[in-house]
Amino acid sequence: MVKLVDVAKACGLSVSQTSRALNGRQDVSEETKRRVSQTAAAMGYVKNLTAQTLSAKKPMQLAVVVTGVSEQTENSSFFFGIMQGVNSFANQNGYETVVYMMENSPECFETYCRQRGAGGMILMNADYDEPAVKKLAEGDFPCVFIDIPYTGERKGCVIVNNAYYSRLAVEHMVKRGRKRIAMITGSGHSIVEKEREEGYRQALCQAGLTVRPEWIVKGDFRYDMAHEQAIRLMEKEPRIDGFFCASDLMALGVINALRGQHIKIPKQISVFGFDGLLSSEYARPKLSTIRQNQKYKGFLAARMLTDILGNEAYEPTVIVPCEVCLRESV
Repeated sequence: MVKLVDVAKACGLSVSQTSRALNGRQDVSEETKRRVSQTAAAMGYVKNLTAQTLSAKKPMQLAVVVTGVSEQTENSSFFFGIMQGVNSFANQNGYETVVYMMENSPECFETYCRQRGAGGMILMNADYDEPAVKKLAEGDFPCVFIDIPYTGERKGCVIVNNAYYSRLAVEHMVKRGRKRIAMITGSGHSIVEKEREEGYRQALCQAGLTVRPEWIVKGDFRYDMAHEQAIRLMEKEPRIDGFFCASDLMALGVINALRGQHIKIPKQISVFGFDGLLSSEYARPKLSTIRQNQKYKGFLAARMLTDILGNEAYEPTVIVPCEVCLRESV
């Protein structure tokens, strides 16, 4: 294996001069950079990023931790959008992205990351009330939470105004004449579902409509469970004329459940989702939804993490705007 010292010897330079040339330092002439780069390539030299990180005392990796990943995980496109944003920032700023996916949270996120050489992390898809997440939020290990409004020492979050946009969604259903609107929510452990339920309740109250707790059921953010819950609700409460769902994936399950019962959408029942998944555009009928800019969320989370790690000033809470997409299902 060709080492840095070999390249330095071939170029007639010191190891430190060669290293600075390969890293594009401003105190090295362009001619020297070009000569060293060409020599290194010809010799087959490959940078040791781990050694470079230790030498620079600066993290070169952005660690993203995704919890709750199992064989039943269906919202991979949601994660992919955020990862695109993180990776975009990393590519533009000389970092690499490392992703750790797990079904259950570790006992201690900080220990998990430090054992793998990560000095900070971006956390997504975690339940806000998990003991490990609370412990992380209360400590000083650098972390950016996605969709959990935790802040603190060396902490930040990238979120959306779930209550506000959910209220807008339900208001649109009410304007179309819907008065008996049910809601399919998540598992009970996600802050976003609680905020979206809050917006649902606000819209109904402002319209003078009754909030019926028995019409608010858990779909666990899963297609199959939402499908089953829609069928059960319609059997018990055939008067329902609308479904607001805390995710597009669940809304798609509701649409297919209703179609299976030969219920016409939106003539008889309206359906509104949340997230803006690409698949929502291909549903029949096309799903009305609140579209999140997942890529932008990931980009902002990565930028915030690097600011925290670099001891730069940063805004601890960033709220990303969404878009109301009115389509055929309302």
